[in-house]
Amino acid sequence: MHVAGLKDAEVLRQTKMIAMKIGHFFQVQDDFFGCFSKQKVNGKLGTDIQDNKCSWLAVVCVQRANDKQKVAMLECYGETEPDKVARVKVEVYKTLGLPNTYADYEQESYNMIKTIVLYWFGPNPFFNKTKNCNNNNFKIFSNTSHNFSIALDKSEKNNWSFQMI
Repeated sequence: MHVAGLKDAEVLRQTKMIAMKIGHFFQVQDDFFGCFSKQKVNGKLGTDIQDNKCSWLAVVCVQRANDKQKVAMLECYGETEPDKVARVKVEVYKTLGLPNTYADYEQESYNMIKTIVLYWFGPNPFFNKTKNCNNNNFKIFSNTSHNFSIALDKSEKNNWSFQMI
């Protein structure tokens, strides 16, 4: 935005805030899909468990796990054997209900980001154009004077993605 000549400090602050929320959401979504989606669907081979990464799933797990689940994490997290990876996914993540926790987080994130964008669109003229596409599954909020848009996209599987375009 600096390169485009946009100098309004408030617009830059608001843009940074929404970009940070979108970035955090993207990382959580990437961690979840890396673990629970099929490679054919997302094009990614999820190896966060094998690579001992500090993923959103691992952090939430540590916050909620009982002693037995913590032992399973210590024994299996960071290991490459398929049975140990499966143990983390099934015995720990699924037992803790992390897929449901993610679904709740995803909906809350979408609602929060949408609320922020709509707030800007209402009293703040930053977003002076909105467009619904694909049966309300895709929304674009635009500032036509600065050639800046935020797109909210809901896939066929009810997964939301956000991008600044």
